[in-house]
Amino acid sequence: MGYLFIAVAVTLLASANIVIVRRFRGRDVHLIWWGALSATWVAGAALGVWSGFFFEYQPSPRLRVVGAPMPGAFFHLEGPPGEEQWIGFITPDPLLFAGSNIIILALLAACPVGFAFWLRRKLARAHVHSSA
Repeated sequence: MGYLFIAVAVTLLASANIVIVRRFRGRDVHLIWWGALSATWVAGAALGVWSGFFFEYQPSPRLRVVGAPMPGAFFHLEGPPGEEQWIGFITPDPLLFAGSNIIILALLAACPVGFAFWLRRKLARAHVHSSA
């Protein structure tokens, strides 16, 4: 199931990024937009490295999760009181799951830039039509 989620998420986000790049190329946008897009890709990839390999959270007192949004491992506290131990449940391919966060978050980080570009173009068109 995790493999399917990774494939679907990467496909949808890559498609959105392709649309963003095509719109930028088709409109011959200013260099600032390309810089913002590139910066968000790099920042998203850096966040993906951190969240995939170093981020850990504890949604309940007996459960720890390593990695987000695609977790690489889960640890569950089991045993009689006073003798509890953390038992690890590692995903089938932990490096793929943790590494997929790099791609997913890099592609996801660029989406607000595409939305801002679309919104700015729409507002500029509305302003031109209202003043004419």
